[in-house]
Amino acid sequence: MFLIIGALIVVGVIYLLLKRHESRMVLIAAGILMCIIGGKPMAALDAFAKSMTNAGLITSVCSCMGFAWCMKY
Repeated sequence: MFLIIGALIVVGVIYLLLKRHESRMVLIAAGILMCIIGGKPMAALDAFAKSMTNAGLITSVCSCMGFAWCMKY
């Protein structure tokens, strides 16, 4: 049952991304929805908080944000 629901969420995410909706919002909403359906609603936020303390990830995120800012102009 969870596999079917998860597949439907993934198909919905792909559809919304193809329709050019805000990618960050679509992906975070899908992740939180999957955690709620799985019975652990705080798991998504806990994983996010845990990964943001990784020093290697912080430099990657900052580099990507800088590149995105440059591409904006």
